[in-house]
Amino acid sequence: MSYLCDMSKLINHVFDVSLLDNLTKVGIYKITHIAKPIEFYIGSASSTFNGKKCQKGFYRRFLEHLRALEHKKHDSKYLQNVVNKYGIEGIRFEIIEIVDSTDRKIILEREQYYLDTLKPTYNSSTIARCPTVPYTVERKKAVSKRMKGRKLPDSVYDIRRIPIFQFTKDGDLVKRYNSGTQASKETNIDRGSINNVALGKRESAGGYLWSFNNSVSVTKNEVIQQFDFAGNLINTYTNLEEVLKMLNITSRTALKNACNGKQYQAYGYQWRKGYYVDKIDKLPEKKIQGKPIYQIDLITGEIINEFPNTQFAAKALNISTSSINNCAIGMYKQGGGYKWVYKE
Repeated sequence: MSYLCDMSKLINHVFDVSLLDNLTKVGIYKITHIAKPIEFYIGSASSTFNGKKCQKGFYRRFLEHLRALEHKKHDSKYLQNVVNKYGIEGIRFEIIEIVDSTDRKIILEREQYYLDTLKPTYNSSTIARCPTVPYTVERKKAVSKRMKGRKLPDSVYDIRRIPIFQFTKDGDLVKRYNSGTQASKETNIDRGSINNVALGKRESAGGYLWSFNNSVSVTKNEVIQQFDFAGNLINTYTNLEEVLKMLNITSRTALKNACNGKQYQAYGYQWRKGYYVDKIDKLPEKKIQGKPIYQIDLITGEIINEFPNTQFAAKALNISTSSINNCAIGMYKQGGGYKWVYKE
């Protein structure tokens, strides 16, 4: 690109138009954003303007920064985050020292001086170096030593945080948190579970609903229907909690999976959620192997339930299949507190 063509890009990004007279010189500069005027980035520019084309100098370095920020590829993730949030229009360049020498070593020494004295917020490294020169082992150790114990201002982290909102299961807002980490610390609820609810991967966490938005949609008292394996309606419940209470079920995972179509049955029944019907399709025969079996009350001798096989009965009542089978063939008098008889 030509000097005149690119000049228009810089005019809106300088504090003082007199800076434009020194664009072909070398030295130390500062980058700030009008939204965060106290925080800044320190850099250095080397080489000179040859009279025809600007190879480097302040001019070329400023353009390099603008292009990197525009394409979201800037070396400083802190400065990049500010631009992502507030826009590149707010970027401002300022020359803080013009160095007479073109010796790169001298320029780096001056840059290091400002890094040590001004302690810029946005620099990823506290060691001045030429971007094209890789870090040596000694330099890496020096950077590690300088960075140890360094704490960035909260404003830097605020840009990276995503607020999260806590709601009751009725949809009432409880509290707004600056991040999932803060919500987890204050509520003692697993952060991963909170984020999964906000992402729609699970229904609730810690007894609450969570969302990245300040509102949440809630379906109250969603009806759940219970069917036998032949598809006949047995009962209708107003919500999942009523099912758990009426059937004395402690684990809801299998029941929820059956309601959502992730498995064919739960606790010896088919389940449907969200609508009223009198009959559904019979459970596919290929999903039922083995003999049907009756669950019988030990005291009254009445049939409590019929299962398509021992595996279904065992899974539904959390009883071992061997206990049910041994009772059915006469080896045991009971299995899991019930009598079992194979259907003829």
